[in-house]
Amino acid sequence: MVNQTFEGFAANTPYQVVISASQPGSFRIKITHANTNAILFEQTVEDPDPYLGGAPGLYYFGLANPVTITFDNFHLELL
Repeated sequence: MVNQTFEGFAANTPYQVVISASQPGSFRIKITHANTNAILFEQTVEDPDPYLGGAPGLYYFGLANPVTITFDNFHLELL
């Protein structure tokens, strides 16, 4: 879990957040300055109790697809 304040961010500045997963319970978080591509934060976060009932990664199938989708307990909040 990452729950902290990071220095170097400014109001009215575009940032890009990329979250990826290649194995269950492991999320890579990368925040870059959208104009310069400078990496401001990069970290892998491990879930001690990952959901193992599906394929690793983050998926969205759309509401029209009649498939039950179960996600791991992932939460992102940017203030």
